[in-house]
Amino acid sequence: MRTRDHTHVDHYAALPRPAGRDEAMSRLEALGFPGRKDEDWYYTPTKRLLETAFTPVVGAPREPSAALVAQLPEGARAVFVDGLFHQGLSTLDATLDPQQPPTSLLADPTGFDALNAALWRSGANLSMKGGEEVHLVHIATGEQRLGALRHRLQLAEGAEATVVEHYLGEGGAALVAAVSEVLLAPGARLHHVLLQQADADSHYVHTVRAQVGADAHYAATSVQARARLARLAFHVELAGTGAFTRLCGVALGAGQSHVDHHLLVDHAAPGCTSRQDVRAVLDDRARAVFTGKVVVREGAQQTDSEQANHSLLLSDDAVANTRPQLEIYADDVACAHGATVGSLDADALFYLQQRGLSPAQARGLLMEGFARAVLTELPQGPAHDLPHALVGQWLSGR
Repeated sequence: MRTRDHTHVDHYAALPRPAGRDEAMSRLEALGFPGRKDEDWYYTPTKRLLETAFTPVVGAPREPSAALVAQLPEGARAVFVDGLFHQGLSTLDATLDPQQPPTSLLADPTGFDALNAALWRSGANLSMKGGEEVHLVHIATGEQRLGALRHRLQLAEGAEATVVEHYLGEGGAALVAAVSEVLLAPGARLHHVLLQQADADSHYVHTVRAQVGADAHYAATSVQARARLARLAFHVELAGTGAFTRLCGVALGAGQSHVDHHLLVDHAAPGCTSRQDVRAVLDDRARAVFTGKVVVREGAQQTDSEQANHSLLLSDDAVANTRPQLEIYADDVACAHGATVGSLDADALFYLQQRGLSPAQARGLLMEGFARAVLTELPQGPAHDLPHALVGQWLSGR
């Protein structure tokens, strides 16, 4: 049975692509895009996305508006516009060579990852030795532009760094198809912050593949807001003894937006720890999807894994789909998962109003506490302030 959508591949196969990408395009042509019969995309429809023929910008990047340029962070940053590196807006030049082969983490791409493998032209190549905070900013300018970019983040043994990936939109339909590779040597520590505030008619598909060495820490925090369809997929391999990962995120949905968090943590070595905490605040007819899977391989004894997904519905028409999963092949493990879906607590609202808060203030306080609970582990500085500001901005409109 064919489980993928082959109908809309021809458009992308006809587009010009960098040399050496024929194999990736052949994989896309053979396997197609994910559809409703693809288990991993069952609750995330791709029909509307695939019906639009997005086209990459070739040559020089377009100039974003002055308003967006004014939002660029100080310090070390690389700026990309519609998938192309913009040297004039960047303060560092550490771009990934389009001819550089992918790591083994990205072998055999499918669907939108195969599209990225075939068409990406730019991205950041960061080899960090410690102490850096780097911002990777992508701006989508609309007009049915395809922004396909790839980042490679590598930390040396014992290094600690913070990387913020910030996805912005100018307005109008666009597709961002991004892939990030993360390679942590033993003892390295990475804070990875992913912020998406694209346009309400845009689409954002991002895959993060991480390999975490012995005693290394990979902490990722995401805030997803505004895009018509947003899907953030993590595949984290805890490859060395004592490796640790914490994956936290909040989906903020309004109108008819759709936000999908797809998490896979692979405990491939003994003595590893993983934590997942993904939340959603949904209004109007918005929908959030959470798929969280933990795999404990044979021999990965003394695994410690916890997984949680909580959704707050502000409207009777909002929908949350949650699918926590455990796949365990070892016997000395401690694994737990839980999920809740509900509305604001009436007793808590009453309690706050009895102490002088207005109904709107009481609602706002409860929503803020719920959403910000996943932001507690952020490092100080812009990597802390930007996610809090995005959450606050979105909640102020509720």
